[in-house]
Amino acid sequence: MLKNTTYLFKQTFIASAIAASLSAPSVYAQGETFVMEEVLVTASKREKTLQETPIAVFVTSAETIERANILDTADLTSVVPTLRITPAGTRSASVRYSIRGLGNGGSNGTEPSVGVFIDGVYRARSGSIIGDLPRLQRIEVLSGPQSTLFGKNASAGAISIITMPPSQEFEAKVEAGIGNYNQQILKGYVTGGITDDIAMSFSAGTNQRDGYSEGRYGFSDLNDRDRWNVRSQLLYTPTEDFSLRIIADYSEIDEVCCTVANVINGAGVTAVINGLAGEQAVLDAGGSFDYKSLLDFDPTNAIEDGGISFHADIDFEDFTLSSITAYRFNEITTTGDIDFTALDIASSFSTPDVKTFSQEIRLTSTSDGPVSWILGGSLSKEEISTYGYTLYGDDLRPFVNSLIGGLLPTLELITGTPSGAFYAAGTKTIAEAGLDTDSYSIFGTMDYSINDKLTATLGLNYTKDDRESSAEQIDNPDLFGQVDWRTLNPFGAGATLAGLAFRPQALSYPNEVEDGKSSDDDVTWLARLNYELNDNVNVYVSAATGFKSSAWEGGKPNVEDQAAIEAAGIDVVNQTYGSRKSDPEYSTVYEIGIKSSFNNGSVNIAIFDQSIEDFQTRGFDGVNFINLNAGEISVQGVEFDILYAPSANWLFTMAGTYLDPEYVDYKEGVRTTDDFGTEPYDRSGTRPGGIHSLALSTAITYSFMLDNGANGYVRGDYLHESDTEISDSFPGLSREVGTFNASAGLLFDNGVGVKIWGRNLNNDEYLQGGFSGVAQRGTVNSWPNQPRTYGATVSYEF
Repeated sequence: MLKNTTYLFKQTFIASAIAASLSAPSVYAQGETFVMEEVLVTASKREKTLQETPIAVFVTSAETIERANILDTADLTSVVPTLRITPAGTRSASVRYSIRGLGNGGSNGTEPSVGVFIDGVYRARSGSIIGDLPRLQRIEVLSGPQSTLFGKNASAGAISIITMPPSQEFEAKVEAGIGNYNQQILKGYVTGGITDDIAMSFSAGTNQRDGYSEGRYGFSDLNDRDRWNVRSQLLYTPTEDFSLRIIADYSEIDEVCCTVANVINGAGVTAVINGLAGEQAVLDAGGSFDYKSLLDFDPTNAIEDGGISFHADIDFEDFTLSSITAYRFNEITTTGDIDFTALDIASSFSTPDVKTFSQEIRLTSTSDGPVSWILGGSLSKEEISTYGYTLYGDDLRPFVNSLIGGLLPTLELITGTPSGAFYAAGTKTIAEAGLDTDSYSIFGTMDYSINDKLTATLGLNYTKDDRESSAEQIDNPDLFGQVDWRTLNPFGAGATLAGLAFRPQALSYPNEVEDGKSSDDDVTWLARLNYELNDNVNVYVSAATGFKSSAWEGGKPNVEDQAAIEAAGIDVVNQTYGSRKSDPEYSTVYEIGIKSSFNNGSVNIAIFDQSIEDFQTRGFDGVNFINLNAGEISVQGVEFDILYAPSANWLFTMAGTYLDPEYVDYKEGVRTTDDFGTEPYDRSGTRPGGIHSLALSTAITYSFMLDNGANGYVRGDYLHESDTEISDSFPGLSREVGTFNASAGLLFDNGVGVKIWGRNLNNDEYLQGGFSGVAQRGTVNSWPNQPRTYGATVSYEF
């Protein structure tokens, strides 16, 4: 099943001999000896210890999150090596998650393969800011398909973030922090009983920081922080058999984001832009980590996110009924200099608006006996609407004119177009898009204890997703794009001239050929055997499948619809084809795992063979986003976490993954040609970009107690990711990660706490993905990682 199995085992056990785990429990003294506290998780929807849970899951405790100063999901990568989080656009909260190298999404039309859940509520469209969540219990990162437990299909894995419910006991904490780049953080929470039946909690926080990328004179620095949040909870427990938890939250972000570096400068294009500006207007390709910006105006990213959820649990004699009802909204307003140069070529405005309602009902058995089960159903309705436009800048016309040798006036004369009309400043192309999704699923699992050592698990899920997508070009006054250059064909260069249209005429849909609808359904399953060798060691073997429905993206019609569109006579002038709809993807994983715990440590290992058929990929050709399906992508490998505590003071942890990915079949994709047409693109048998071979996360923590009763710690962690290409689209461009973080703190017996921290203290530099430069043929842009940050906090617990 696995290639190079002997090598993988050898690598795993060599690493196992070095140090210890990620799912780090607390270690505390008990008389002359010390005891390791058990880690409880709900990855299987039942509260079990980590070692009893036969699922490949990494757990990050609240203590680790606090001590490592993890402020948002992007920081999780440093402690969860199987998880990678990268930018997916130029919005503050636009990120892409991948687990075991598999992941996609990050746009309005494509759901992620990795599902994010906060207190059981699915978050499809925004990067979750975990630093805004008070009193975190833990974060569980589950590898592989999870449809039989979460209802909502997560074809590559899931991130489950769990917070503490309100407490009857009065608790409160306030924390203030400062850091470099003038960072200022203030947050706090309070919780306590209102009556014998009702407890409440309230939290609020603000996080502000200057940008770390220097803007041009007169403009703001980029990658700042300016966000605030409030969150309130109510817990009603009138009897031992009933509880109702209500959670309401609201947050805002208003930031100047995000730094884009030039990795490759397009031949000829850069010289033209610099020449027109009379100064350096394009970043140097060798200066990705100079953290400078030459934008000609400040981009804006304003995000409002909020919602309310109702969590009810009713205990009956043999089962518990659980219900989660949630409504969420996410509203974004962005403006951006989309050419990322000092020249005023073009800018954009966009206002995605997402509203989601979801309902999940779950029955969980509680009676004793050889059989335990979970049966549930979920439904959700999501509505996405987007209004946006592209605005032509003062320098677009001279830029294009220079690229084509000063021929614009001649072309205007040939076509009878008024002088100066082509690429006129102030031209605004306006579009609207929408995507409505109705989804429901029925799911369940059953555990059968064959004997007191061996347990068999079976799970099933049926999911159906109905989608209606639309995209309409409301107004496009671009006169250059309205000329049929392929028919006119001056100088024998009609196809090339047609490709020069900056915002070409677009075919709106639904239309006579494209109805904009998709209806997908599938049955996914889980089968597992778990054997308890003894009180310390469990082994399991499992197989599971997952499913994710069709993805839509406005832009060019699918290539396979070309004949029908032309036969219907609805093709627009200079019509080109690509792919704006991708088919569903189907995942399968086979896994063997061992979970072991001892008096002063634990070792967990999973060996897996995971694949996704019709894997949904997404590209950008400098003008349009393109949805594609790779025939099949697979990844084989090993993931492990090890923990060793030689004493009550010392804790050593290590976690890692070894991945061997491949495009098994990728013959059906298309790519953009020099004349902005398309051609087949076969990547079968090649290694996907952006997936590292080896990732290791190590940490050492020393805990101590002072004579005055204060508890303290010193912690350091290091993340290594082996060299890999940053993207499928740009072979030869690679990154390698080696990042060191550290922190130290004291908690006094009067409730006062102090902490100092630093992230990326060694100023490690690496690129995070890449995309084609807008209207700059041959230019490649990327996002550089965050430089060194450090700071200190003071807290007080009541």
